[in-house]
Amino acid sequence: TVSVASEVAIAVATDGLGSVAALRKAEKALEAADHVRDAERAAAAAGRIERTALNPSQAGNLARFEQKLPAGAQDTAIYALPGGGRAFVADVPGRVPGSKAIYEKQVNLHGETMQYTKTTIAPDGNIVHVKDKIHGTEVKP
Repeated sequence: TVSVASEVAIAVATDGLGSVAALRKAEKALEAADHVRDAERAAAAAGRIERTALNPSQAGNLARFEQKLPAGAQDTAIYALPGGGRAFVADVPGRVPGSKAIYEKQVNLHGETMQYTKTTIAPDGNIVHVKDKIHGTEVKP
Protein backbone atom coordinates (compact mmCIF):
# COMPACT_ATOMS: atom_id res chain seq x y z
CA THR A 1 0.00 0.00 0.00
CA VAL A 2 2.82 2.38 0.81
CA SER A 3 4.40 1.79 -2.60
CA VAL A 4 1.08 2.48 -4.35
CA ALA A 5 0.67 5.67 -2.32
CA SER A 6 4.23 6.73 -3.14
CA GLU A 7 3.73 6.10 -6.83
CA VAL A 8 0.49 8.09 -6.89
CA ALA A 9 2.24 10.96 -5.12
CA ILE A 10 5.05 10.83 -7.69
CA ALA A 11 2.51 10.75 -10.51
CA VAL A 12 0.74 13.76 -9.03
CA ALA A 13 4.02 15.66 -8.82
CA THR A 14 5.37 14.68 -12.24
CA ASP A 15 2.27 14.32 -14.40
CA GLY A 16 0.58 17.54 -13.38
CA LEU A 17 -2.40 15.94 -11.68
CA GLY A 18 -2.21 18.68 -9.09
CA SER A 19 -5.84 19.78 -9.17
CA VAL A 20 -7.78 19.25 -5.99
CA ALA A 21 -10.31 17.06 -7.81
CA ALA A 22 -7.58 14.81 -9.21
CA LEU A 23 -5.93 14.54 -5.80
CA ARG A 24 -9.23 13.59 -4.18
CA LYS A 25 -9.86 11.00 -6.87
CA ALA A 26 -6.40 9.53 -6.31
CA GLU A 27 -6.99 9.52 -2.55
CA LYS A 28 -10.29 7.63 -2.97
CA ALA A 29 -8.60 5.10 -5.24
CA LEU A 30 -5.89 4.53 -2.64
CA GLU A 31 -8.51 4.08 0.07
CA ALA A 32 -10.23 1.49 -2.13
CA ALA A 33 -6.93 -0.33 -2.68
CA ASP A 34 -6.27 -0.29 1.08
CA HIS A 35 -9.74 -1.66 1.74
CA VAL A 36 -9.22 -4.47 -0.76
CA ARG A 37 -5.87 -5.43 0.73
CA ASP A 38 -7.30 -5.41 4.26
CA ALA A 39 -10.22 -7.57 3.16
CA GLU A 40 -7.92 -9.96 1.32
CA ARG A 41 -5.81 -10.40 4.45
CA ALA A 42 -8.91 -11.05 6.54
CA ALA A 43 -10.29 -13.45 3.93
CA ALA A 44 -7.02 -15.38 3.76
CA ALA A 45 -6.97 -15.68 7.54
CA ALA A 46 -10.57 -16.84 7.67
CA GLY A 47 -10.31 -19.29 4.76
CA ARG A 48 -12.79 -20.31 2.10
CA ILE A 49 -16.36 -21.08 2.97
CA GLU A 50 -19.14 -22.94 1.15
CA ARG A 51 -22.15 -21.40 -0.56
CA THR A 52 -24.35 -22.94 2.09
CA ALA A 53 -22.83 -20.48 4.61
CA LEU A 54 -24.43 -17.53 2.76
CA ASN A 55 -27.69 -16.05 3.93
CA PRO A 56 -30.39 -15.46 1.25
CA SER A 57 -29.39 -11.81 0.67
CA GLN A 58 -25.74 -12.72 0.23
CA ALA A 59 -26.65 -15.63 -2.05
CA GLY A 60 -28.69 -13.26 -4.23
CA ASN A 61 -25.77 -10.85 -4.50
CA LEU A 62 -23.45 -13.75 -5.41
CA ALA A 63 -25.84 -14.81 -8.19
CA ARG A 64 -25.79 -11.26 -9.63
CA PHE A 65 -21.99 -11.15 -9.34
CA GLU A 66 -21.57 -14.42 -11.24
CA GLN A 67 -24.15 -13.48 -13.87
CA LYS A 68 -22.19 -10.33 -14.75
CA LEU A 69 -18.74 -11.97 -14.93
CA PRO A 70 -17.15 -12.19 -18.39
CA ALA A 71 -17.17 -15.48 -20.29
CA GLY A 72 -14.51 -17.91 -19.16
CA ALA A 73 -14.69 -16.98 -15.48
CA GLN A 74 -13.43 -19.67 -13.16
CA ASP A 75 -15.35 -20.90 -10.13
CA THR A 76 -16.07 -18.21 -7.56
CA ALA A 77 -14.26 -18.54 -4.24
CA ILE A 78 -16.15 -17.34 -1.19
CA TYR A 79 -14.41 -16.07 1.94
CA ALA A 80 -15.72 -15.03 5.35
CA LEU A 81 -15.13 -11.41 6.34
CA PRO A 82 -15.43 -9.81 9.79
CA GLY A 83 -18.96 -9.01 10.96
CA GLY A 84 -20.60 -11.71 8.85
CA GLY A 85 -19.56 -10.19 5.53
CA ARG A 86 -18.44 -12.24 2.54
CA ALA A 87 -15.93 -11.78 -0.28
CA PHE A 88 -16.63 -13.29 -3.70
CA VAL A 89 -13.51 -13.75 -5.86
CA ALA A 90 -13.35 -15.00 -9.45
CA ASP A 91 -10.42 -15.19 -11.87
CA VAL A 92 -11.00 -14.56 -15.57
CA PRO A 93 -8.23 -15.46 -18.04
CA GLY A 94 -7.18 -12.46 -20.14
CA ARG A 95 -6.91 -12.09 -23.90
CA VAL A 96 -3.13 -11.85 -23.59
CA PRO A 97 -1.77 -15.34 -22.76
CA GLY A 98 -0.85 -15.55 -19.09
CA SER A 99 -2.77 -12.45 -18.08
CA LYS A 100 -5.93 -12.43 -15.99
CA ALA A 101 -8.44 -10.27 -14.21
CA ILE A 102 -9.44 -10.90 -10.61
CA TYR A 103 -12.95 -9.74 -9.78
CA GLU A 104 -13.69 -9.27 -6.08
CA LYS A 105 -16.97 -8.20 -4.56
CA GLN A 106 -17.40 -7.72 -0.83
CA VAL A 107 -20.82 -7.74 0.78
CA ASN A 108 -21.93 -7.13 4.34
CA LEU A 109 -24.11 -9.35 6.51
CA HIS A 110 -27.22 -7.93 4.81
CA GLY A 111 -25.95 -8.74 1.30
CA GLU A 112 -25.24 -5.09 0.45
CA THR A 113 -22.21 -4.47 -1.75
CA MET A 114 -19.48 -2.70 0.18
CA GLN A 115 -16.64 -2.94 -2.37
CA TYR A 116 -16.23 -4.22 -5.91
CA THR A 117 -12.88 -4.27 -7.70
CA LYS A 118 -11.24 -5.67 -10.81
CA THR A 119 -7.50 -6.25 -10.61
CA THR A 120 -5.74 -6.79 -13.93
CA ILE A 121 -2.63 -8.98 -13.78
CA ALA A 122 0.03 -8.99 -16.54
CA PRO A 123 1.58 -12.25 -17.80
CA ASP A 124 4.66 -11.57 -15.63
CA GLY A 125 2.44 -11.51 -12.51
CA ASN A 126 2.60 -7.76 -11.93
CA ILE A 127 -0.52 -5.72 -11.27
CA VAL A 128 -1.40 -3.56 -14.27
CA HIS A 129 -4.14 -1.65 -12.45
CA VAL A 130 -6.96 -1.96 -9.93
CA LYS A 131 -10.36 -0.57 -10.85
CA ASP A 132 -12.90 0.33 -8.20
CA LYS A 133 -16.13 -0.67 -9.94
CA ILE A 134 -18.31 1.31 -7.53
CA HIS A 135 -16.51 4.66 -7.52
CA GLY A 136 -15.11 4.45 -11.04
CA THR A 137 -11.54 5.05 -9.92
CA GLU A 138 -8.40 3.30 -11.07
CA VAL A 139 -5.00 2.80 -9.44
CA LYS A 140 -1.93 1.99 -11.49
CA PRO A 141 1.12 0.84 -9.53
